[in-house]
Amino acid sequence: MLSGGSDGSSFSVQGSPGNTFGVSTTASTIAGTFDPTATSLVSGLGFQANDNFSVNGQVVTIAAGDTITSLMQKVGVATNGAVTASYDTATNKFSFTAADSNTAVTLADGSTATSKVANLGFTATAFASGLGASGATSPLAGKALTVQVGSGANVTTTSLTFGSGPGQVSTLTQLNAALAPANAQAVIDPTTGKLSISTMNDYGAETLTATATGAGNPFTSAATSATVGGDGLNTRNGLVSSYNSLLTQIDQLAADAGFNGINLLTGDNLNITFNEKGTSSLSVQGSAVTASSLGLNAIAQNTFQENSSISKLIEQINSATTSLKSQASSLGSNLAVVQNRQDFSK
Repeated sequence: MLSGGSDGSSFSVQGSPGNTFGVSTTASTIAGTFDPTATSLVSGLGFQANDNFSVNGQVVTIAAGDTITSLMQKVGVATNGAVTASYDTATNKFSFTAADSNTAVTLADGSTATSKVANLGFTATAFASGLGASGATSPLAGKALTVQVGSGANVTTTSLTFGSGPGQVSTLTQLNAALAPANAQAVIDPTTGKLSISTMNDYGAETLTATATGAGNPFTSAATSATVGGDGLNTRNGLVSSYNSLLTQIDQLAADAGFNGINLLTGDNLNITFNEKGTSSLSVQGSAVTASSLGLNAIAQNTFQENSSISKLIEQINSATTSLKSQASSLGSNLAVVQNRQDFSK
């Protein structure tokens, strides 16, 4: 009988009475050999459920079913992409890499007896910032990237070179500073550790074009329409429909504001006579009020994808509000005259 666990656990070997294999009927234990892959359980490394360790002060907690792959993902999530983990199945070694080459990486044991970074194959726990061995260089060193947002008269462009020399880019902060003139920004995915470049929200509907140069440049030269996505896109598109619907309601409300066949909000004129001889009267000239007359027109579906377009629309709404207040003030003055004459004639 053979019994045992997986991922390097020891095996128990015991023969049944009278077996023909010559195996002893007394159980003996044989140590297993652990040859992990990306899908192997981390329990084979010596971790147990609820063990933990920290990376740059951020705690990574082990679950019972965690594999080497899920453990690496947890490192990225815990550090918000500041540090990513990788595993070399050929050498059976972990690597922890800071997204910013100026950031040091520090590992620390957890709170339980088996929460040891030694399980990951490390005897040292603190690693200075930099790129590894003395004289090593980043794969990005010397590579260039040109980013263009928009087209025609509205195009903005920036070019940058990666490296540690003067004017070159070696950190995420420096990269975003270099991309800002082109209205672009960079983020690191906390799960995969991948770097992505997109337009800023003010230019969310513009096309972004990236041109990468230099042998082995990991960036891909391509053009893409960078728009607001996910729930944000759905919400903004819904607001476009609501806005256009409100314009229709403004027109309908003004058209329904008539009384006795006269509607001052469609441009009708109202003559008010104050005596039976008709020698005293007041003429009130209405104004046609529609959404378009107020400078408000239906907008396209992608209008709210850019913050700058929303700001322009707010300016138009403020102007329309000012116009309505002016008309309301004029009608209010005429109403005051009518009320005063009514009070006088009582």
